[in-house]
Amino acid sequence: MAAGRASRPTPSTSWYDAARATPDDEEGGGFNAAFLDEGDDGDQWEDDEGEESDDDSLAGQAVVTVRTAMMNVKRASIVALGNLAEYTEGLFAPHLDSALQCLKVLVDYFHHEIRERAAIALQQLVHGACLAHGGPARDPSYAAPPNDEKEPKAINWTKGSDEPVLPPQLAVYVQDCVGLLLRLIAEDTAKSVAAVACESLNELIQDAGPSSFMSRLPQLLEALILLANGKAPCQTLLGDDDDHDEDDDDDHDNVLMDNVADLCGGVAKVAGARLGTEATDAMFRAFARYAQPSRSASDRAMALGCFAELCVELPPELAADRHFGTLQPLFASACGDQHANVARNAAFGLGALCERAPANAKPHLQGALHALFPLVQRADNSKAERQAQDAAASDNALASMFRVCAADVQSAPVDQVLGLVLPRLPLQEDAGENSTCAQFFIDLAVQGHPAIQAHAASIRTALQKMLSEEKLDDAAVAEQARGLLGRLGG
Repeated sequence: MAAGRASRPTPSTSWYDAARATPDDEEGGGFNAAFLDEGDDGDQWEDDEGEESDDDSLAGQAVVTVRTAMMNVKRASIVALGNLAEYTEGLFAPHLDSALQCLKVLVDYFHHEIRERAAIALQQLVHGACLAHGGPARDPSYAAPPNDEKEPKAINWTKGSDEPVLPPQLAVYVQDCVGLLLRLIAEDTAKSVAAVACESLNELIQDAGPSSFMSRLPQLLEALILLANGKAPCQTLLGDDDDHDEDDDDDHDNVLMDNVADLCGGVAKVAGARLGTEATDAMFRAFARYAQPSRSASDRAMALGCFAELCVELPPELAADRHFGTLQPLFASACGDQHANVARNAAFGLGALCERAPANAKPHLQGALHALFPLVQRADNSKAERQAQDAAASDNALASMFRVCAADVQSAPVDQVLGLVLPRLPLQEDAGENSTCAQFFIDLAVQGHPAIQAHAASIRTALQKMLSEEKLDDAAVAEQARGLLGRLGG
């Protein structure tokens, strides 16, 4: 199977090389339209106390007075409405329909802050509806989170499934909310609204699963590609300006593009292979320009993170194997970047790529390990002001070394890598990667690899610390780790 994937033809022209060769002329809007900005409450005239303006002092001037007290009330009301729906464990059920009717009006409100709050509330309504009406589709492991932790997913869904998991009435309700969010993403003229809508839709689809949006997948993908290419209405409000300076192409909103990239990863996580080759290739091409060395560190980190997530979440024939020839040198080179977030995402991506495309990765294992090792050295000698960032990059590099070795444990220098990683466990700055490390130990034991016995004492110590400090966020991995610990005499 792996050899078959390795021989699959890849695109003849690298999307990354094409992005390097093509000028960045896809951003819309070239001048600052500050006069169109709605502004926030602090910028508005307020006359709520009934004070009269001095007409003489304003003679000959055009005066616009905006009363904001009611807008503040409206904004706070939307926040309260959404929170009631999300955090009352389904008790908001009698009010779901009337709340949605209200939000259908507010998504078209003239002020961008109201539309943003409406976008957030739509996702919260869906969560409340799934808890109230999910029935057998509700995730059996769902439990209300303590304190302010993130709500767990409400629906027990399967990646890329065609099965209509949601009960019919709930499905209609959820898809109505998805349609409104998709309209804000595709049509709203404010970047901040599109950004919030992307974030809300990302949370919604991971909460309710593929049946919440698969009927609208083509429209969603089209909107995401337009945003990634800078061609959405919120990016071209003043019209496409092809004469703007090509060297000054960083005027996109960082928050917007980060949320677009995150939503691409979320769609891949939920839809899986249903994305198809055409849409996946379009995503890689669209984000390629943000990975160029000339772009800002935040752009490069965002693009590399998006590529890594696509490799993790999509079948190898769509991502890791298909684009290995472009991604491998890109990730390996970016591991040497001086910006910690860029190096961190590159390290994660390099490990994920090798793990997901083992046949293609086999000739590159040593090179991948050599690219990752300097990140560990940098963290060991990091200055105080960079310590946390460098440590996080090092954690990703250490976990990725295990992913690289997993591609071919017979030819990889497993003993050397274990000797480097084990004394640094459990990982502290990126604790989620401890599950990756524990899974590697489990896989070595299942395969009967001799390194397990050679490093038994150190592995036992590492697992004991991970379990006692609750560093394993994957329950299934934690259970297997306890079993391995018992076999190692722990």
